[in-house]
Amino acid sequence: MVPTKHKQGPIVPPAKDALDRSQHPCHNCRRQRLKCDRSIPQCAKCIKRGHECLGYSRLFRWREGVANRGLLTGVTFANETADNRPALARPLQRKNELELSQTSLRSLTDPLVQDLSHTSRLYLSYFASDVCRNLVLYDTPHQNPFRELIPLTRQDPILLQIIIANSALHMFNASQKFSGRENNRLHESRRHEVAGPYFDALTAKQRTLSMLRQVLTHTTLTYNDVVLAVMVLLIEFELMESGSDDWRHHVKGAEKLIAELCQPQMQAHLTLSPIRSCLISNWMVFEALRSMLASSENTPTLEASLDNIIPHVPSLLRDAEGNHCSSFPAVLLQLVQAGTRLSQPSCPISLQIKQNRLFPLVCAARSFDPLTWATELQPRSPSADLQQRNLVARGHKAAVTIYLSRLLLSLYPTTKPSCDFVALVDEVMGSISQIRKHDALFTATIWPAFIAGAETDMAEKQELVVVRLRELWEVEPWGLMRGALRTLETIWSIKKRGAQDGKSYLPGQRLRDGDWIQYLRETGVNWLIL
Repeated sequence: MVPTKHKQGPIVPPAKDALDRSQHPCHNCRRQRLKCDRSIPQCAKCIKRGHECLGYSRLFRWREGVANRGLLTGVTFANETADNRPALARPLQRKNELELSQTSLRSLTDPLVQDLSHTSRLYLSYFASDVCRNLVLYDTPHQNPFRELIPLTRQDPILLQIIIANSALHMFNASQKFSGRENNRLHESRRHEVAGPYFDALTAKQRTLSMLRQVLTHTTLTYNDVVLAVMVLLIEFELMESGSDDWRHHVKGAEKLIAELCQPQMQAHLTLSPIRSCLISNWMVFEALRSMLASSENTPTLEASLDNIIPHVPSLLRDAEGNHCSSFPAVLLQLVQAGTRLSQPSCPISLQIKQNRLFPLVCAARSFDPLTWATELQPRSPSADLQQRNLVARGHKAAVTIYLSRLLLSLYPTTKPSCDFVALVDEVMGSISQIRKHDALFTATIWPAFIAGAETDMAEKQELVVVRLRELWEVEPWGLMRGALRTLETIWSIKKRGAQDGKSYLPGQRLRDGDWIQYLRETGVNWLIL
């Protein structure tokens, strides 16, 4: 059988008369003694009947087995069968598999996939065609280290499971309409009815966590990259589902692993391969932003900075600027992290010292030069994108200035604002509005759009933010878009009630007008928006 060529995006199947024919009937037709049309790669008769075609090659039957390679050597895992799934799962699963049956899959002779089930091959193919391109800005040859993880799945079942989890969840999200707070109940109720990809995602995630507990007890330096990749993909999974709460546990777990990897005695063995550099720099972006919108009850103390964990932090953060999906300027990202650390209740310094240190951060953000940054980034950017990088940097500059100024006002509510918040919101919206849906840097506008949305009181600008989040969902169906919209709708509702009553408040408490950061920290929800 000749393998079909893999393409990204939807694949239009060739006409029936253009397909090659197998010399033998498919396994389904042969067992049922039906006349098979012998279409390759799948029998059209099976597809019309809504059945999964078992193909023409030799069938592999799996039993409970022992892993003989990778991190889980000697560990036994039960094989998942269709009978193990809830009854409601099977019809939708077959429907989704049917829809994907015409997706280009690797040949059964490929050693990477020949031992995998049909469903696992579907999800692995979907990860390569759809998920990978959402993890970076430019999914071009040799520019996406996440693709290097795919061949490793053959020897590491834990990596295969987290890739399946991400693929299945992405597939489920892509089938859903973007909705905010009003339609969220419907969305949540459908999750209980839908098994298929969503059930597969949760099952694979639980398997990953179970395997991870075993792996962490006997991991070695050789396999640290695999474990780190699993943790980063677990963070991506949580962002893809909702962007709230559970991601912070994986960020903390990855921090311990990286700290161990970067111990002085390990430095002789530490080589920053492209995949390791990518994983660590991704984690660093998550780490820098993890406390920005976190609940004050769960905010870490941040006693140690990244510089105490990883050598050459600025260099790694600058590497992340080139192809990380947020394209967050490293200088501004470090300002956000420093301001967040100072504003935490656990920070053991006086309010006066906090103010003295926060104000220079605001000044540093305002003096940041987007064009200079975009120009210096060009050698590290996978594409010539000076104009768009400049626009992204302008949006982030204004958003960071808003954020740091709000931190300063939260410490000293009676202080007169040192900036024009309305003008800053206009600057954010004006910059990101020039980056269109088809542009590679479109997904790098999430964070500034959220900050502008939280700050503005104008209905027309709030609507523009809703439109932007909806378009982002269409390009990248990640749950953090929904979480961001629900959070913004709550903030806008509070502001609207405050405008009507002449004050801003929450049930049982009152908040100073505009202090949306304080509100987010008191909700008990830990958001990660990037």
